[in-house]
Amino acid sequence: MVNYKQSQKLKKVNKRFYILIDGIWKRRDTYNQNKKCPFCKILITNQAERCKSCDSKQKKGKHLSPTTEFKKGYVSPKKGKTVEEIYGKEKGKKLRQINSLTQTGKKLSKKTKEKISKAGKGRKAWNKGLTKETDERIKKQGEKVSKNLKGKFCKEKSSNWKGGITPINKKLRNSPKFRKWRKEIFKRDNWTCQECHQKGGHLHPHHLKPLSKYPKLVFDINNGITLCVACHRQTYFNEEDWTKYFQEKLKRARW
Repeated sequence: MVNYKQSQKLKKVNKRFYILIDGIWKRRDTYNQNKKCPFCKILITNQAERCKSCDSKQKKGKHLSPTTEFKKGYVSPKKGKTVEEIYGKEKGKKLRQINSLTQTGKKLSKKTKEKISKAGKGRKAWNKGLTKETDERIKKQGEKVSKNLKGKFCKEKSSNWKGGITPINKKLRNSPKFRKWRKEIFKRDNWTCQECHQKGGHLHPHHLKPLSKYPKLVFDINNGITLCVACHRQTYFNEEDWTKYFQEKLKRARW
């Protein structure tokens, strides 16, 4: 720590080499006491003709050279090109990284947020209401994504892979074939429970013949029936009696 006496000495020594200009200490070598700005009469450097503020005021609205001037009808050669196309792949990547680092951690002010919200109001997304059938661009984009992601997150490549722990029963119930089978059964039964006749709600597709004993009849439509959650819980006991009961019920409905 510097004492009070030492600090006073430093100030005296510094005054030989530095000068106070607008509350800022600046070197005496670069400033001449006789040379001042002709407009505001502030001390300026030996090389300068005027101070920075007066210089910016005089240059405001003026073009420095005809090359920097905007010409009507002029199209920039960089227009419509990416950074990689202009500067090359290696330099383009570096520039993108630098740009991302400069923008990280920055917080927008309320004024800028309001401006962005006003500019975005009324604008419609180019892909709004478009589907694969109506637009070819979306179709091509979807195909590209599917090709790039195909096989990337399968089995050992996935971070959640644990050596094939998932049982076969769970795999079958989460498969697209099972979803299709379930949808067909619900459609056939008109989304109503065949025991209590509750329409809609949380419905379950029930196998008449259990999956553990008859794995070949998993996706058979004749081996399924629509039940609500309460009725499906009752079938956990006396499975054989329930299978006979539902089989007879389905035969009557068909006849």
